[in-house]
Amino acid sequence: MKISLIPWEIIWFINLIVVVLWISAVNLRHPNRQKHHRRVLFLLPEKTIFYILFSMIFIVPLALNVLNIQFDVGAQNDAATTFDNPIEDLRPRRYDLPPREIYDAALKAVQSQKTYGQRWTITFADYLPEDRVGRIVAEVPVLGFVDEIAITIQPTGGQATDYRVDVYSASRVGEADFGENGRHIVQFFRALEKELANRK
Repeated sequence: MKISLIPWEIIWFINLIVVVLWISAVNLRHPNRQKHHRRVLFLLPEKTIFYILFSMIFIVPLALNVLNIQFDVGAQNDAATTFDNPIEDLRPRRYDLPPREIYDAALKAVQSQKTYGQRWTITFADYLPEDRVGRIVAEVPVLGFVDEIAITIQPTGGQATDYRVDVYSASRVGEADFGENGRHIVQFFRALEKELANRK
C-alpha cells in the first residue's frame, strides 16, 4: 500500500460536510416541512451536482482501495517509519553514503518544503560527528494547525557508510490527522531523494 500526496481524506471529509449541510438546508427551508416529530418530511436536493457529491462519499474510498492507496480518516494523529510497516511509503530509507552528506541533503529537503503554500520551519537541527547521528525537527503548518516532523539519520550497525533515515510526524492537537502526517513523511522522502540525486 502507498500514500498519495493528494489529501483525499480531507477532500472526502469536506465533501461529506457539504452533503450533510445541503440536505439539512433543503429540509429546513422547505415550505411543506411537517413539524410533528412523527411525520417529518425528509427531502433530497434536486440538483445533479448533489448526487455527484453524494456518490463521491462511497466512490473515493473504494477507488483508492482498488488503487492500493491509503485512505484513513480514523482516530490517529501521528505516523512513523518502521521496517515492518505494511505501508511501503512509511518504511525507513537506507543509504550507502557518508552521514554528513545525508544530513545536509535532509536539511535542504526540509527547507524546500511547503504544505498548502506555507513553508516548513526548522526548530532544531544537530549533527554529532562522533556518533555519526543527525537529527532535524521542523514545524509543518496545516490549515491553521501545526504538525511536527522529526528526522533521524543514524548508522544501521553495518558498514561505515550504511545509514538509515527514520521519520516521525505528529499533530499537536486533535485525535485524527486525516492522513496528513503520513503525507509529510512521503513528501520529505521525495524531497530527500531529489537532493541526493542532485549531489551526484
